[in-house]
Amino acid sequence: GLPTVCRAVRCIGANPSVHEKACDFLLTVTANCDAARTAAGDAGAIDIVRQAMQQWPSNETIQFAGCSALHAFTVNHQANAMRVLDAQVLQCLALSATQTDDNEVHSWAVNTLRNVAKQVGGSRLRRQWKQVEASTGVAWGAILGA
Repeated sequence: GLPTVCRAVRCIGANPSVHEKACDFLLTVTANCDAARTAAGDAGAIDIVRQAMQQWPSNETIQFAGCSALHAFTVNHQANAMRVLDAQVLQCLALSATQTDDNEVHSWAVNTLRNVAKQVGGSRLRRQWKQVEASTGVAWGAILGA
């Protein structure tokens, strides 16, 4: 199941193809299933996605897969939204949305942030964004208007 996939990706390490396929798999499994979202969050899937996005920031395929997987994880799921509220994950979304030329990557990143705001509160997300802005230079208004 999902824990096995997450363990396997951690063991394989720095292979962009494996991370891309893992993000795609996680998106597919969690897209329409609350139980799978819970299992993915509990198995550390958000951390797997974050690591992929951090390791290959210029790989638009991984950024697309990562942003879309994070979006799927956070649909109507407060626990996963709280996990995405982590500054490192938010940094990945900020950089994906502003440093790729792919409009779909930007759209997935912004929609993930909307999910997080809906689940944990917009003011809480904006407070956390101050850390993101300090480390990335990406302002809250810039990500929404990019």
